Amino acid sequence: MRVSVVTTAYPTPEEPNRGAPIWATLEKFQGKVDFEVNCSLARSPQWVRNVLRPRSYLVYPGSVDTEASPGMPACILDYFAVPGITRWFNGRLLARALERRVLERRPDVILAYRIYPDGYAAVAVGKWLGIPAVISSRGSDLKKLPPKGLVHHDTVEALRGAAAVLCVSEDLVSIARSLGAKNIHLIRNGVDRSIFYPVEQAEARSVLGIPTAERLITFVGNLVPVKNVPLLLNAIRILKDAGEVWHAALIGKGHDEAQLRALTEQLRIAAQVSFLGRLPAREIATWLNACDLFCLPSESEGLPNVVIEALACGRNVVGTRAGGIPELLNEESGIVVPRGDAKALAAAISESGKKQWDRAAIERSYPSSWEDIAAQTIAICRDVVA
Repeated sequence: MRVSVVTTAYPTPEEPNRGAPIWATLEKFQGKVDFEVNCSLARSPQWVRNVLRPRSYLVYPGSVDTEASPGMPACILDYFAVPGITRWFNGRLLARALERRVLERRPDVILAYRIYPDGYAAVAVGKWLGIPAVISSRGSDLKKLPPKGLVHHDTVEALRGAAAVLCVSEDLVSIARSLGAKNIHLIRNGVDRSIFYPVEQAEARSVLGIPTAERLITFVGNLVPVKNVPLLLNAIRILKDAGEVWHAALIGKGHDEAQLRALTEQLRIAAQVSFLGRLPAREIATWLNACDLFCLPSESEGLPNVVIEALACGRNVVGTRAGGIPELLNEESGIVVPRGDAKALAAAISESGKKQWDRAAIERSYPSSWEDIAAQTIAICRDVVA
Protein backbone atom coordinates (compact mmCIF):
# COMPACT_ATOMS: atom_id res chain seq x y z
CA MET A 1 0.00 0.00 0.00
CA ARG A 2 1.31 3.43 -0.99
CA VAL A 3 0.35 6.33 1.29
CA SER A 4 0.77 10.05 0.64
CA VAL A 5 0.72 11.95 3.94
CA VAL A 6 0.09 15.68 4.17
CA THR A 7 0.55 17.59 7.42
CA THR A 8 0.90 21.19 8.56
CA ALA A 9 2.55 20.17 11.83
CA TYR A 10 6.08 18.77 11.54
CA PRO A 11 9.44 19.30 13.26
CA THR A 12 11.58 22.14 11.97
CA PRO A 13 15.12 23.18 12.93
CA GLU A 14 13.56 26.10 14.82
CA GLU A 15 10.92 23.95 16.56
CA PRO A 16 12.16 20.34 16.80
CA ASN A 17 9.16 19.22 18.91
CA ARG A 18 6.51 20.69 16.63
CA GLY A 19 4.01 18.07 15.49
CA ALA A 20 5.63 15.49 17.78
CA PRO A 21 2.58 13.19 18.08
CA ILE A 22 2.15 13.04 14.31
CA TRP A 23 5.85 12.42 13.76
CA ALA A 24 5.94 9.72 16.42
CA THR A 25 3.12 7.89 14.60
CA LEU A 26 4.74 8.25 11.19
CA GLU A 27 8.08 6.97 12.48
CA LYS A 28 6.29 3.68 13.19
CA PHE A 29 5.02 3.57 9.60
CA GLN A 30 8.56 2.85 8.46
CA GLY A 31 8.98 -0.73 7.30
CA LYS A 32 5.22 -1.32 7.29
CA VAL A 33 3.94 0.71 4.32
CA ASP A 34 5.39 2.63 1.38
CA PHE A 35 4.81 6.29 2.24
CA GLU A 36 6.07 9.83 1.94
CA VAL A 37 5.25 12.91 4.01
CA ASN A 38 4.29 16.20 2.37
CA CYS A 39 4.90 18.96 4.92
CA SER A 40 2.55 21.72 3.82
CA LEU A 41 3.75 25.29 4.10
CA ALA A 42 1.75 28.39 3.22
CA ARG A 43 4.64 30.31 1.71
CA SER A 44 4.22 34.03 1.14
CA PRO A 45 6.23 36.08 -1.35
CA GLN A 46 9.52 37.27 0.10
CA TRP A 47 8.45 40.92 0.21
CA VAL A 48 5.41 39.94 2.29
CA ARG A 49 7.57 37.97 4.72
CA ASN A 50 9.92 40.93 5.05
CA VAL A 51 7.05 43.27 5.95
CA LEU A 52 4.62 41.08 7.91
CA ARG A 53 6.90 38.32 9.21
CA PRO A 54 4.15 35.66 8.96
CA ARG A 55 4.39 32.86 11.49
CA SER A 56 3.32 29.25 11.58
CA TYR A 57 2.88 28.36 15.26
CA LEU A 58 5.73 30.23 16.95
CA VAL A 59 8.35 30.37 14.21
CA TYR A 60 7.93 30.63 10.45
CA PRO A 61 9.50 27.34 9.25
CA GLY A 62 11.97 27.05 6.44
CA SER A 63 12.51 23.30 6.21
CA VAL A 64 11.78 19.92 7.76
CA ASP A 65 14.07 18.90 10.62
CA THR A 66 15.61 15.82 8.99
CA GLU A 67 17.75 15.20 12.08
CA ALA A 68 14.57 14.48 14.08
CA SER A 69 14.12 11.29 12.07
CA PRO A 70 16.82 10.71 9.46
CA GLY A 71 14.95 7.94 7.66
CA MET A 72 11.66 9.80 7.31
CA PRO A 73 10.74 10.32 3.62
CA ALA A 74 9.57 13.93 4.04
CA CYS A 75 9.76 17.15 2.08
CA ILE A 76 8.17 20.61 2.08
CA LEU A 77 5.06 21.08 -0.05
CA ASP A 78 4.65 24.81 -0.33
CA TYR A 79 1.77 26.77 -1.82
CA PHE A 80 1.15 30.46 -2.40
CA ALA A 81 -0.46 32.37 0.47
CA VAL A 82 -0.72 35.90 1.83
CA PRO A 83 -1.53 36.26 5.56
CA GLY A 84 -5.00 37.65 6.23
CA ILE A 85 -5.94 37.52 2.55
CA THR A 86 -5.80 33.93 1.27
CA ARG A 87 -6.71 32.10 4.51
CA TRP A 88 -10.22 31.43 3.24
CA PHE A 89 -8.81 29.88 0.05
CA ASN A 90 -5.82 28.00 1.49
CA GLY A 91 -7.51 24.64 1.18
CA ARG A 92 -8.01 25.17 -2.54
CA LEU A 93 -4.53 26.59 -3.05
CA LEU A 94 -2.97 23.65 -1.21
CA ALA A 95 -5.09 21.21 -3.22
CA ARG A 96 -3.50 22.37 -6.48
CA ALA A 97 0.00 21.91 -5.08
CA LEU A 98 -0.89 18.53 -3.60
CA GLU A 99 -2.44 17.34 -6.86
CA ARG A 100 0.88 17.72 -8.67
CA ARG A 101 2.68 15.75 -5.95
CA VAL A 102 0.04 13.00 -5.88
CA LEU A 103 0.09 12.67 -9.67
CA GLU A 104 3.83 11.98 -9.44
CA ARG A 105 3.42 9.45 -6.65
CA ARG A 106 0.08 7.79 -7.49
CA PRO A 107 -0.64 6.55 -3.95
CA ASP A 108 -3.43 4.18 -2.93
CA VAL A 109 -4.62 6.51 -0.16
CA ILE A 110 -4.04 10.10 1.02
CA LEU A 111 -3.68 10.65 4.79
CA ALA A 112 -4.06 14.22 6.08
CA TYR A 113 -3.30 15.28 9.67
CA ARG A 114 -5.50 18.37 9.90
CA ILE A 115 -9.05 18.94 8.68
CA TYR A 116 -8.33 22.36 7.14
CA PRO A 117 -6.54 23.13 4.93
CA ASP A 118 -4.77 19.74 4.64
CA GLY A 119 -7.85 17.54 4.96
CA TYR A 120 -9.85 19.61 2.50
CA ALA A 121 -6.98 19.44 0.00
CA ALA A 122 -6.66 15.67 0.47
CA VAL A 123 -10.37 15.07 -0.08
CA ALA A 124 -10.49 17.39 -3.12
CA VAL A 125 -7.48 15.75 -4.76
CA GLY A 126 -8.87 12.33 -3.91
CA LYS A 127 -12.11 13.14 -5.70
CA TRP A 128 -10.29 14.45 -8.75
CA LEU A 129 -8.05 11.41 -9.03
CA GLY A 130 -10.24 8.65 -7.59
CA ILE A 131 -8.11 8.09 -4.46
CA PRO A 132 -9.64 7.67 -0.96
CA ALA A 133 -8.68 10.26 1.65
CA VAL A 134 -8.37 9.66 5.40
CA ILE A 135 -8.29 12.87 7.45
CA SER A 136 -7.44 13.42 11.12
CA SER A 137 -8.60 16.09 13.58
CA ARG A 138 -6.10 17.06 16.28
CA GLY A 139 -8.21 19.64 18.10
CA SER A 140 -8.22 23.30 17.09
CA ASP A 141 -9.28 22.52 13.50
CA LEU A 142 -12.73 21.57 14.86
CA LYS A 143 -12.71 23.25 18.27
CA LYS A 144 -12.05 26.69 16.78
CA LEU A 145 -14.04 26.29 13.57
CA PRO A 146 -15.64 29.57 12.45
CA PRO A 147 -19.46 29.40 12.65
CA LYS A 148 -19.83 30.34 8.98
CA GLY A 149 -17.87 31.34 5.91
CA LEU A 150 -15.67 29.50 3.43
CA VAL A 151 -13.40 27.84 6.02
CA HIS A 152 -16.49 26.42 7.75
CA HIS A 153 -17.91 25.28 4.41
CA ASP A 154 -14.69 23.61 3.28
CA THR A 155 -14.19 21.94 6.67
CA VAL A 156 -17.67 20.41 6.45
CA GLU A 157 -17.00 19.36 2.85
CA ALA A 158 -13.81 17.62 3.95
CA LEU A 159 -15.52 15.78 6.80
CA ARG A 160 -18.38 14.59 4.61
CA GLY A 161 -16.19 13.67 1.66
CA ALA A 162 -13.48 11.76 3.52
CA ALA A 163 -13.35 7.97 3.30
CA ALA A 164 -12.59 7.98 7.05
CA VAL A 165 -12.19 10.60 9.78
CA LEU A 166 -9.79 10.03 12.69
CA CYS A 167 -10.23 11.93 15.98
CA VAL A 168 -7.93 11.92 19.00
CA SER A 169 -10.74 12.41 21.54
CA GLU A 170 -14.40 11.58 22.08
CA ASP A 171 -15.01 15.32 22.26
CA LEU A 172 -13.78 15.70 18.67
CA VAL A 173 -15.72 12.61 17.57
CA SER A 174 -18.90 14.32 18.76
CA ILE A 175 -18.08 17.54 16.88
CA ALA A 176 -17.17 15.68 13.68
CA ARG A 177 -20.41 13.68 13.84
CA SER A 178 -22.47 16.85 14.34
CA LEU A 179 -20.92 18.27 11.15
CA GLY A 180 -21.89 15.26 9.06
CA ALA A 181 -18.83 13.00 9.15
CA LYS A 182 -19.73 9.32 8.81
CA ASN A 183 -16.87 6.82 9.08
CA ILE A 184 -15.35 8.19 12.31
CA HIS A 185 -12.64 6.43 14.33
CA LEU A 186 -11.32 7.31 17.79
CA ILE A 187 -7.54 6.99 17.72
CA ARG A 188 -5.86 8.66 20.67
CA ASN A 189 -2.18 9.52 20.91
CA GLY A 190 0.50 7.12 22.13
CA VAL A 191 3.49 7.49 24.40
CA ASP A 192 7.17 6.59 24.17
CA ARG A 193 7.75 4.39 27.21
CA SER A 194 11.48 4.28 26.60
CA ILE A 195 11.45 7.94 27.75
CA PHE A 196 8.35 8.37 29.89
CA TYR A 197 8.29 5.88 32.76
CA PRO A 198 8.27 6.12 36.59
CA VAL A 199 11.46 7.05 38.43
CA GLU A 200 11.66 7.51 42.19
CA GLN A 201 10.83 11.12 42.98
CA ALA A 202 13.89 11.48 45.24
CA GLU A 203 16.15 10.29 42.41
CA ALA A 204 14.65 12.73 39.91
CA ARG A 205 14.88 15.60 42.40
CA SER A 206 18.52 14.76 43.06
CA VAL A 207 19.25 15.09 39.34
CA LEU A 208 17.50 18.48 39.18
CA GLY A 209 18.73 19.79 42.54
CA ILE A 210 15.23 20.22 43.98
CA PRO A 211 14.84 20.12 47.79
CA THR A 212 12.94 17.09 49.09
CA ALA A 213 10.39 19.16 51.00
CA GLU A 214 9.54 21.58 48.16
CA ARG A 215 6.01 21.19 46.80
CA LEU A 216 6.35 21.31 43.03
CA ILE A 217 3.94 21.59 40.10
CA THR A 218 5.12 20.92 36.54
CA PHE A 219 3.47 22.49 33.48
CA VAL A 220 4.45 21.66 29.89
CA GLY A 221 3.10 23.60 26.90
CA ASN A 222 3.39 26.66 24.74
CA LEU A 223 3.07 29.89 26.71
CA VAL A 224 0.04 31.10 24.76
CA PRO A 225 -3.45 32.23 25.85
CA VAL A 226 -5.22 28.90 25.19
CA LYS A 227 -3.05 27.17 27.82
CA ASN A 228 -4.26 29.72 30.43
CA VAL A 229 -1.10 29.71 32.56
CA PRO A 230 -2.36 32.81 34.44
CA LEU A 231 -5.00 30.54 35.99
CA LEU A 232 -2.26 28.38 37.48
CA LEU A 233 -0.33 31.42 38.72
CA ASN A 234 -3.42 32.83 40.41
CA ALA A 235 -4.08 29.45 42.03
CA ILE A 236 -0.53 29.45 43.42
CA ARG A 237 -1.17 32.89 44.92
CA ILE A 238 -4.46 31.69 46.46
CA LEU A 239 -2.61 28.76 48.02
CA LYS A 240 0.14 31.04 49.30
CA ASP A 241 -2.44 33.24 51.01
CA ALA A 242 -3.85 30.07 52.61
CA GLY A 243 -0.43 29.12 53.97
CA GLU A 244 0.52 26.53 51.29
CA VAL A 245 3.67 27.39 49.37
CA TRP A 246 3.86 25.70 45.97
CA HIS A 247 6.52 26.10 43.32
CA ALA A 248 5.87 25.77 39.58
CA ALA A 249 8.21 24.69 36.78
CA LEU A 250 6.90 26.05 33.47
CA ILE A 251 8.36 24.16 30.51
CA GLY A 252 7.78 25.81 27.13
CA LYS A 253 8.10 29.05 25.20
CA GLY A 254 5.63 31.47 23.70
CA HIS A 255 4.75 35.11 23.11
CA ASP A 256 3.00 35.36 26.51
CA GLU A 257 6.19 34.74 28.48
CA ALA A 258 6.94 38.39 29.24
CA GLN A 259 3.37 38.96 30.45
CA LEU A 260 3.52 35.83 32.61
CA ARG A 261 6.80 36.93 34.20
CA ALA A 262 5.22 40.31 34.95
CA LEU A 263 2.20 38.56 36.47
CA THR A 264 4.39 36.54 38.85
CA GLU A 265 5.84 39.84 40.10
CA GLN A 266 2.38 41.37 40.43
CA LEU A 267 1.14 38.34 42.41
CA ARG A 268 4.35 38.32 44.47
CA ILE A 269 5.13 34.70 43.59
CA ALA A 270 8.13 35.26 41.28
CA ALA A 271 10.41 33.31 43.62
CA GLN A 272 8.06 30.33 43.35
CA VAL A 273 7.93 30.12 39.53
CA SER A 274 10.69 28.95 37.17
CA PHE A 275 10.55 29.55 33.41
CA LEU A 276 12.57 26.70 31.92
CA GLY A 277 11.98 27.24 28.19
CA ARG A 278 11.78 24.30 25.80
CA LEU A 279 13.38 21.09 27.02
CA PRO A 280 14.09 17.76 25.32
CA ALA A 281 11.74 14.88 26.09
CA ARG A 282 14.08 13.12 28.53
CA GLU A 283 14.44 16.25 30.65
CA ILE A 284 10.67 16.73 30.63
CA ALA A 285 10.32 13.16 31.91
CA THR A 286 12.69 13.97 34.78
CA TRP A 287 10.59 17.01 35.76
CA LEU A 288 7.41 14.90 35.60
CA ASN A 289 8.96 12.37 37.97
CA ALA A 290 10.33 15.08 40.27
CA CYS A 291 7.10 17.02 40.77
CA ASP A 292 4.19 16.39 43.12
CA LEU A 293 1.65 16.86 40.35
CA PHE A 294 1.32 17.84 36.71
CA CYS A 295 -1.10 20.68 35.95
CA LEU A 296 -2.68 21.67 32.64
CA PRO A 297 -5.07 24.64 33.10
CA SER A 298 -6.07 24.95 29.42
CA GLU A 299 -9.11 26.69 28.00
CA SER A 300 -9.21 24.36 24.98
CA GLU A 301 -7.49 21.09 24.02
CA GLY A 302 -7.64 18.21 21.59
CA LEU A 303 -5.95 15.34 23.39
CA PRO A 304 -2.88 16.78 25.14
CA ASN A 305 0.04 14.40 24.85
CA VAL A 306 1.70 15.96 27.89
CA VAL A 307 -1.06 14.51 30.08
CA ILE A 308 -0.44 11.05 28.59
CA GLU A 309 3.30 11.44 29.22
CA ALA A 310 2.64 12.46 32.83
CA LEU A 311 0.45 9.38 33.33
CA ALA A 312 3.14 7.16 31.80
CA CYS A 313 5.51 8.51 34.46
CA GLY A 314 2.98 7.54 37.12
CA ARG A 315 2.33 11.17 37.89
CA ASN A 316 -1.05 12.40 39.14
CA VAL A 317 -2.64 15.21 37.11
CA VAL A 318 -4.80 18.25 37.81
CA GLY A 319 -6.46 19.48 34.64
CA THR A 320 -9.36 21.58 33.45
CA ARG A 321 -12.48 20.25 31.78
CA ALA A 322 -11.15 21.05 28.31
CA GLY A 323 -11.29 18.79 25.25
CA GLY A 324 -9.97 15.30 25.89
CA ILE A 325 -8.44 15.96 29.34
CA PRO A 326 -11.39 14.46 31.28
CA GLU A 327 -11.25 11.36 29.04
CA LEU A 328 -7.72 10.62 30.22
CA LEU A 329 -8.29 10.97 33.97
CA ASN A 330 -10.22 9.15 36.65
CA GLU A 331 -10.29 9.35 40.44
CA GLU A 332 -7.21 7.11 40.60
CA SER A 333 -5.08 9.28 38.33
CA GLY A 334 -6.10 12.91 38.71
CA ILE A 335 -8.60 15.66 39.39
CA VAL A 336 -10.62 17.60 36.81
CA VAL A 337 -11.82 21.15 37.54
CA PRO A 338 -13.93 23.70 35.64
CA ARG A 339 -12.13 25.94 33.16
CA GLY A 340 -11.24 29.42 34.34
CA ASP A 341 -11.88 28.82 38.07
CA ALA A 342 -8.70 29.68 39.99
CA LYS A 343 -10.24 28.84 43.38
CA ALA A 344 -11.29 25.39 42.18
CA LEU A 345 -7.85 24.82 40.68
CA ALA A 346 -6.17 25.86 43.94
CA ALA A 347 -8.40 23.50 45.93
CA ALA A 348 -7.62 20.62 43.53
CA ILE A 349 -3.86 21.25 43.77
CA SER A 350 -4.10 21.23 47.56
CA GLU A 351 -6.16 18.01 47.54
CA SER A 352 -3.84 16.33 45.04
CA GLY A 353 -0.83 17.23 47.16
CA LYS A 354 -2.30 15.56 50.23
CA LYS A 355 -3.55 12.36 48.60
CA GLN A 356 -1.49 9.18 48.48
CA TRP A 357 -1.42 8.23 44.79
CA ASP A 358 -0.65 4.75 43.46
CA ARG A 359 1.95 5.59 40.81
CA ALA A 360 2.01 2.06 39.40
CA ALA A 361 -1.76 2.17 38.84
CA ILE A 362 -1.49 5.59 37.20
CA GLU A 363 1.20 4.27 34.85
CA ARG A 364 -1.06 1.39 33.81
CA SER A 365 -4.06 3.68 33.19
CA TYR A 366 -2.95 4.56 29.65
CA PRO A 367 -1.55 1.56 27.74
CA SER A 368 -1.28 2.77 24.11
CA SER A 369 2.15 3.02 22.48
CA TRP A 370 3.02 4.77 19.22
CA GLU A 371 3.28 1.33 17.62
CA ASP A 372 -0.36 0.75 18.55
CA ILE A 373 -1.45 4.10 17.10
CA ALA A 374 0.44 3.52 13.84
CA ALA A 375 -1.02 0.02 13.49
CA GLN A 376 -4.58 1.32 14.00
CA THR A 377 -4.04 4.11 11.46
CA ILE A 378 -2.56 1.78 8.86
CA ALA A 379 -5.44 -0.69 9.34
CA ILE A 380 -8.00 2.04 8.63
CA CYS A 381 -6.09 3.13 5.53
CA ARG A 382 -6.05 -0.48 4.29
CA ASP A 383 -9.79 -0.77 4.91
CA VAL A 384 -10.68 2.30 2.84
CA VAL A 385 -8.40 1.14 0.02
CA ALA A 386 -10.05 -2.29 0.08
